[in-house]
Order: sequence, then C-alpha cells, then structure tokens
Amino acid sequence: MPLLSQLDFCRSGLSIRYQASDRPQALFVEVIVDGTPAQPFANWAMQCVLDTVNFGGGGGDIFSPAECSLEMIAGPLSPEEALRSTYAWELKAKAICPGFMRNVVEELRRAGFDRSPLTMSIRGEIPTDGSEMSVTERKVLGWLDDPRAYPAAWPKPPFPLNVVSKGDSGVEADIRMVVGAPIDPALRTDLEFFVLRWLNAIRNYVAEDGEEVLFNPNRMLPTFGQSRTEFRAYFPYFVYGSDAARAMLINMMTRLHHDRVPVLEAEIGL
Repeated sequence: MPLLSQLDFCRSGLSIRYQASDRPQALFVEVIVDGTPAQPFANWAMQCVLDTVNFGGGGGDIFSPAECSLEMIAGPLSPEEALRSTYAWELKAKAICPGFMRNVVEELRRAGFDRSPLTMSIRGEIPTDGSEMSVTERKVLGWLDDPRAYPAAWPKPPFPLNVVSKGDSGVEADIRMVVGAPIDPALRTDLEFFVLRWLNAIRNYVAEDGEEVLFNPNRMLPTFGQSRTEFRAYFPYFVYGSDAARAMLINMMTRLHHDRVPVLEAEIGL
C-alpha cells in the first residue's frame, strides 16, 4: 500500500502516460475528488508543483536542474472552479525527470483539501516507448510503496560540496553556503525563501523509517544566520529521509547557483 494517506485511489483511479524528454511538451492533468472541498486548495497544490520544478526540483540524475521547467498554459483555476470536485490543468513541461511524477501525485492528492481523490490523470503529448524515460501508473505505484524511490541528485553540482551525515539517530540538520556576492537584505530574503521552498518541496517525503511525516511548524522550521558571504540554516528537528531530502536540496541548490547567485561552496549536514 502507498506510504502516505489519501492515496488509496491509486490502485484503480490513477492513470499516467509520461515520456520524459528535454523537448517541451504539453502535459494534461486532471484530478477528481469525492465532493466539494471546504477550502479552494487545488491552485495552491499545483503551484507547489510548479515552484518545485522551476526552482530545480524537477531535475535529477537525467536532466540538469538548470534546465527543467513547468509552465501553466490553462489555469489557474477560478475561485469557483477550485471549489468544485473536478480540477484540470494544461501545462508545458521540459526536462522533468521521470521520478518526479511521484512528487506530482503525492502533492496533487491534496488538491481537494478535505476531500479525497477518486481519480488522477497525468498525460504528456509525447508517446511513451517503454524505456526508462517512460512513466505509467504501474511504475508510480511501485515508487509510492518505496521510502527511497524519490528523484535522485544531479551528479555534477557546479560547486564544491561537503556532505556530513547525521546518522540514523540524528534529528538535526543544517545547511551552509558561501556565495559569490555580499548578502544584502534582498539576497538574504531570497536565500531564506530558497530554504523554505526546499522544505515545501519535500513536505510529502517520508521519514527514515518510512512513516508519514506530519509537519509541525513549531518544531520543524529553521533558523537562519549569515556573515558577509556565508549563509546558514539550522533545523533543530528534521526527520525526513536523509538521502531523498539531500538529493532535492542538491538539485535546487544547483538551480540557485545557475539563476540567482553563484554558490562557491556548500555543506549539507543531514
């Protein structure tokens, strides 16, 4: 069975045909839930998917995090549409790694807020060919049962990287980056939001033991510090699986280096 809640529908109500490619393609997504939600959450869930991809999280071991992109073509939903039971989007996807389809399914299971999904369909315009670049619901179902089957890290980060393992018993985590510009208030804000976007990108990831993580902002939000060109984030309580969380961070850090500020060196402790 899937490790997370609200995924029971996947056994019979999930349909995926996605051929990963560095060529832009239309991507059609539809989610149907079992009633009218109490809050219009569908746009927020889809925006999380868009932000994660466009800040590098759609990359990985196949496509560079600097190249992945996801654009809304039809949408966002109107307030009235977001309070219905059927949600549909047309997107344009480019260089999104196959494994990220797990992230899409797990995030969009929340589209109905308090209403559980009945069906979910994800279809790209490029036909699947049965290769490792092809994703169907059968492949995703296997990933949903596996606490380690998340997008892998880009193997060639463009900066020196030191990884410090906290070990199975550690619950702390920290991030250190030396950047190629003085950290003024604007850059400080962007670096803080970078860390928070990473935390949002992994919020559906499971703990080291495969258990679902219930996010507690009172315990799990980081504190920040800086010097002139060094930025740090410290998490006093961090329980997400280290390998998967680290891979997403490396991918998003690679995109940060490419788009916002050069990362001269980085250290990840988790």
